[in-house]
Amino acid sequence: MIGWEMPPHNSGGLGTACAGMAQALTADGVNLQITLPYQADDYPSDLHIVSCSASSADGDHLYAPPFNAYTPAKKSSHRQHLPHPGSWMEDRVEEYAQKVLEFARKHQAEFDIVHAHDWMTMPAAILIKEELGKPYVAHIHSTEYDRSLSEDLTSYISQCELEGMRLSDKVLAVSYYTKRLLVTKYGIDPEKIDVVHNGVVKFLQNVATPAPEFAHHRPVVVFMGRLTMQKGPDYFLELAQKVLARRPDILFIVSGMGDMYQHLLLSTANKSLSANVLFSGFVRGGAQEAILKRADVFVMPSVSEPFGLVATEAAMLHTPVIASKNSGVVEILPDSPQFDFWDTDAMAQSVLQLINDPDYREQVVRNQFAHLEQNTWKKTARALEKIYRQVSPAAPKKKRSTGKKRTSKKD
Repeated sequence: MIGWEMPPHNSGGLGTACAGMAQALTADGVNLQITLPYQADDYPSDLHIVSCSASSADGDHLYAPPFNAYTPAKKSSHRQHLPHPGSWMEDRVEEYAQKVLEFARKHQAEFDIVHAHDWMTMPAAILIKEELGKPYVAHIHSTEYDRSLSEDLTSYISQCELEGMRLSDKVLAVSYYTKRLLVTKYGIDPEKIDVVHNGVVKFLQNVATPAPEFAHHRPVVVFMGRLTMQKGPDYFLELAQKVLARRPDILFIVSGMGDMYQHLLLSTANKSLSANVLFSGFVRGGAQEAILKRADVFVMPSVSEPFGLVATEAAMLHTPVIASKNSGVVEILPDSPQFDFWDTDAMAQSVLQLINDPDYREQVVRNQFAHLEQNTWKKTARALEKIYRQVSPAAPKKKRSTGKKRTSKKD
């Protein structure tokens, strides 16, 4: 598995998703080696991590995580397969590809298949495929179209995505929403694409502890994600203004960082919302859980959201979720309120209904939780294993991990 980030050194949901599926695959007996472009000492202990980072002459690792890969690309000139890298990040991707290829050469007898995640890992997968003939699957968590909302596919990143999917043996999409985008915007054969939904984040499943104590006696509405056009934080501020006109006691929390941060701060001041809108910055781990658990409503107004893992994290903490129709997560949260991202009137009305009507709120929470209990990383891992065997029939069947004996043949 060619990875890019892993908790606690992740800049977003990609690392969380990769950790969840890798841990589930490993627990189910898959012999999995995961490459990363950096060296760290606090990897998850149940995973086999391989550092493929660049080193200086004295052996020190040059780069530290996380690398924020999700920024819109700049145009650059073409070469035979991929255009030349035009940024520091793209240079790191090229460098990482060579390091992963070196590792693959030395250990080619030890693996049957390559699993690559998003554009940052596809150059490495292409090299392994072309030189060693190993089959590989391209796993799409987010696309350059999602991030830039541009149909210009000439950038380095877009070409990585196009060539990576074209040369792969199978394309995995995190949602049917993403599959449709890959077909319509990238021209990928729908027969080549399988949809595998993300599972529920394990470390956020404990909901027995008391809710964090802050913002006493005030309803709290939360946005959490990168502050970019893709995620729709400006629509969140619009609905905040409309909700506050009717409930001025509500606190809105904006969690995340991104290129819209300064714009959103100024917009909050211009709208006279500063007393009711709190910017928390980027959060992870315990701080992330505390905010999501304290929230009375979580809103995800994304313009284009391949999945939306943070919405499942909120729902697992018994927080009702309002999501954009342009998001993959509504496929596994079908009973959650969902609206067009631009319809801030409807979203504002839904926020008020969830806060003012406890019975309705409880019904939404109960339905969300019921759906998520069926959507585990174990289920995701089993789907991946089936695809692995389709792509590489010669691969040995997985060995069951030693643990508790099964008492039933039922799964």
